Amino acid sequence: TITPAKASTSTTLTSNAATQVYGTATPAVLTAQVQAVAGVFPAGTVTFKDGTTVIGSSAVNTTNGKAVLTASRTLSARVHTLTAVFTASAMNAARSGSNGSSPLQ
Repeated sequence: TITPAKASTSTTLTSNAATQVYGTATPAVLTAQVQAVAGVFPAGTVTFKDGTTVIGSSAVNTTNGKAVLTASRTLSARVHTLTAVFTASAMNAARSGSNGSSPLQ
C-alpha cells in the first residue's frame, strides 16, 4: 500500500478595509487566500473565526484559491481577532492564517 504524504499549504486572510465602522452600510468582507500546491489550488473549506467563535465558512474556489465571507453585522464594536482555518481534501494538510486584529468602531 502506498500512502502519499499530505502537501502543506498556507492561508492568508485579508479584509476589504483595515477598520470597519460598526453599523455602516458596508459590511466587512473577509477573503482567505489558500496557497497553490504544485500549481494547483487545493479543494476544501475555510472556516472564519472571531477568536474561538466560528462566524462562517466558505468553500475554496479551486480556480483562484480564494474563499470569501461577508461578516455578519452582529459583530460588536470592539477589536476582533479574526482567523481563517483551511480544511482541505484528503491530500492537503489543514493550515490557518490570520490578519491579526480587525477593529470595528
